[in-house]
Amino acid sequence: MDSRGIDILLERRHEIEVEGRRFTLYPPSLGVTLMLKGGLELLGLDMAIDPVVAVISAVERDRLQCCRLVALWSCKGRDEAMESGLIEERASYLESRVESSELTTLLIELLSSTQVDDFLESSGIAREVERLRQVSSYKKNDTPTFGGKTLFGQQIDVVLQRYGWTLEYMVWGVSYAALTVLLADRVTQLILSEEERKRVPLHLLDGDVIDGDDPSNAQRIAEMFS
Repeated sequence: MDSRGIDILLERRHEIEVEGRRFTLYPPSLGVTLMLKGGLELLGLDMAIDPVVAVISAVERDRLQCCRLVALWSCKGRDEAMESGLIEERASYLESRVESSELTTLLIELLSSTQVDDFLESSGIAREVERLRQVSSYKKNDTPTFGGKTLFGQQIDVVLQRYGWTLEYMVWGVSYAALTVLLADRVTQLILSEEERKRVPLHLLDGDVIDGDDPSNAQRIAEMFS
């Protein structure tokens, strides 16, 4: 696992010091990430252009809003993130003391901290997710599936059932990056009949795909559904 993966696993935090006052910057949780997304939308960042250019432009347009994002980044847990007075106090302090170049660097680091695509690609997780999608397309499924239209069904329900976490811990207690990697890299076993297996290209069957017609796999299949 590369350094990016280790940072995600350890939920490595950063500290900055501004005129004797220290701020701890925590890996954003799902809740903070959603709040940051709203704040970034208010800035109108055009990420279609060079991200650095976009951030520099945002800092020039609205320093205070940029400082609010850094202030939110320094919040740990729901209570701090939801305390508007705390956010404004920290944002005002930063706005009057941090140089534009330093604020630009902080925002670029903040954007990077909420992105895990590079790690999913470099670790091979993205390829496994795509392989699972392709193999699944060969499986006949006569069972209707409902729901999963929003974040509640796509992620929250899955995580709460799988790990037994509380809703508050999932949303506020674990980093969004770690949560994303956990969901993407979870061990998945796909049961295929002999007929389905024959239809799947051999290069897609290098992982853990179970032959559902093989009696020797009965115990493994029973354990999966126990």
